Amino acid sequence: MTRRSIPAPVLACIAAVLAVGCSSERHDTVTEVPAPLDVVTQGALESGMPAFSQREDGILLSHLERRSDETWTLRVTELTADGRFASAADVTDGDDFFVNWADFPSVTAVGREGAGWVAHWLQRGPTGGYDYAVRLARSDDRGATWTEPWTPHEDGTPTEHGFVSVLPVGDDYEVIWLDGRTFAEGANRMQLRARRGGAEGAVGPERIVDDLVCDCCQTDVAATPSGAVAVYRNRTDAEIRDVHVATWNRASDAWVDLGPVREDGWEIAGCPVNGPAVAADGAATTVAWFTAADDEPSVYVAVGAGGGGDYGAAVRVDRGSPVGRVDVRFGPEGDPRVLWMEALADGRAELLLARVRSDRSVDAPVRVAELDAARGSGFPRFVMLPDGAALVAWTDLTGDVRRLRTLRIEAP
Repeated sequence: MTRRSIPAPVLACIAAVLAVGCSSERHDTVTEVPAPLDVVTQGALESGMPAFSQREDGILLSHLERRSDETWTLRVTELTADGRFASAADVTDGDDFFVNWADFPSVTAVGREGAGWVAHWLQRGPTGGYDYAVRLARSDDRGATWTEPWTPHEDGTPTEHGFVSVLPVGDDYEVIWLDGRTFAEGANRMQLRARRGGAEGAVGPERIVDDLVCDCCQTDVAATPSGAVAVYRNRTDAEIRDVHVATWNRASDAWVDLGPVREDGWEIAGCPVNGPAVAADGAATTVAWFTAADDEPSVYVAVGAGGGGDYGAAVRVDRGSPVGRVDVRFGPEGDPRVLWMEALADGRAELLLARVRSDRSVDAPVRVAELDAARGSGFPRFVMLPDGAALVAWTDLTGDVRRLRTLRIEAP
């Protein structure tokens, strides 16, 4: 599969310009965070590529560590009630991991009792390149033991399978992933597929959510009272790659593509490797995404009700030169918080966190950190803590060495 890179974004200052239909107010002041960085891991040659899982009874942070030239380890840490990290535990390791700056593993809390965790990681295939598979394993004792891993896709083709999102469904879980099996037939059509997993592996058959999607943008999923909302970057035959939303209904057990969150009309003949994020607060959902439609890089946030598909006018939050790599969560008062990277000079970027208020104004962002804008810095992630603070995790890139960093941002 051939991958083409996105053209270099226009970095001209456009901080005061809003897209048509958006009348939000944005503040130019950036609030600095004086607190030092908290290094979660020590001793590994490299660490990074974080992912959070959050529910009422706790928070999990997973990441990768490289301990030798070839061996990588997937680790998970549980956040304790006092807001500290417990010691990290190993999930699995191997010298055949597919390690990629944009397609990273996760550990998700599942089950009604709170002790269930589901891990996913990526395993290289024998042909190399973008031949890799999704592997899943489950623990029902908070990571002390794990089941034998299984693979949700059964096609067996030496093609890309990744960009996974995992959704808890009672004691089971729903998995969605990008599936490249049609590339083996010369069709050049990446699919979005889904499958249910249970205590020992697959529960139901594979299902197609969307038959043509962008090749290598992250997916995301959030639970709603009626089922779930998934977001991903779609692709049309005319190479329009806007962010779509799909819903999963618990009663019918069916995924339905509801179309774009907003019709940006971004035409690009290649994957920008810059996926959307979604969060839910009851029936309300919020989506954050990056677009460079009309050669104008932008980061937007939209809020919808009723489980997705009905989003109001999008609010632009960036300061004029966004790199993207977004994440989004609801705050305790019901307003979204959005995290993104904004380009600076000389290949650097700043990591910003901002609140979007119900009147569609955007608070002055918090400057979480300065970091390298290169691919090795990966995709920062965050969660909201019960006391209103935000916990941010990202990969700090110094030269060719990656280090996992976390930082607590106190509530205003």
